[in-house]
Amino acid sequence: MVSLPILDSIFIKNFNIFGTIFVLVVGILLGLLVYLASSENIRFKRRFFILILFNTLWALSSFLTNIGVFQNETFTLYSLKITFFLGILFSIYYYLFINEINHAFKFYVVDKVIVFFGIIIAYLTLFSDYIISDFNKNNIINPIFGDLRNFFFFFVFIVILISIYKLIYIYIKKKSLRDKIKYFIIGTLLFVVANLIFNGVIPFLYDTYEYYYFGVYSSIFLIILITNGVVKKNLFAIQNAYSFLMLVLLYGVFIFDLASFTNSSKMFEFKVVSLLIIFLLSVILIKAIANNINYLKELEEKSKLQLEVNKKLTQSYKKLKEVDKAKSEFVSITSHQLR
Repeated sequence: MVSLPILDSIFIKNFNIFGTIFVLVVGILLGLLVYLASSENIRFKRRFFILILFNTLWALSSFLTNIGVFQNETFTLYSLKITFFLGILFSIYYYLFINEINHAFKFYVVDKVIVFFGIIIAYLTLFSDYIISDFNKNNIINPIFGDLRNFFFFFVFIVILISIYKLIYIYIKKKSLRDKIKYFIIGTLLFVVANLIFNGVIPFLYDTYEYYYFGVYSSIFLIILITNGVVKKNLFAIQNAYSFLMLVLLYGVFIFDLASFTNSSKMFEFKVVSLLIIFLLSVILIKAIANNINYLKELEEKSKLQLEVNKKLTQSYKKLKEVDKAKSEFVSITSHQLR
């Protein structure tokens, strides 16, 4: 069997810094964009923020565990358990979040079963050794699983499988939602494939979790595609979409430079301050985009209202002409009879 390349510890640390900051910054920006530019109800927007929160905490926990921030073995083990705990919560919450697309397609019994077993598994992950019993450290923290390892991964697999089935079911049944749902399906499949490879196939074949954080950070692509599906119809001006895309790419390059090519502490501080300034400018940009979107939506609504008024006026004018014609005919006939 061909062995996998051993990753350099510096590369792992830099990649984790890049991945965590990227997930954090992009997640906040995407949440802000959905909140300001989406026509979805406030409940949907709140649920989306919570999804981003779970995703960010999951990435942050993975990062803190891998860089060895906790020197004490007990704290390191608990941090590792929290990472898997947040991973299971993210999977369950995303499954429930799909219900927000259309409440008519809830699977009530299945939902309750998944939540029930999810709470049990989350509890066992965090407070027992049945899921994760210990760890060993090479370049990163590798978990040593307990007796219920297979049950844990089987449950996650079932939740993801039902999530995909639910999305496809809504896609088939609700034609009006297809433009939105296809992005949910693509994002979910990308997330699933990445985690199957890095958290399933590679650990099974090579007995290492050295690559598992690739699966964790792949969740941001799911968030990006969900955002695209939710906001797409409201981005009337194409330059707004390009502006946001360029903003995300800018953050990616900036964070990669910060993580990989900054050796001086003063330069690091300068770049962090610069990143914060760019972040504030990003918020202003997104607000401007949202205002532009809302203005265009108002114009569109006024245009529709004007069309309706014009249509009613046209109909009234036609009726008036018909009444006037009937009146003329009546007067003509009456005068003729009188003569």
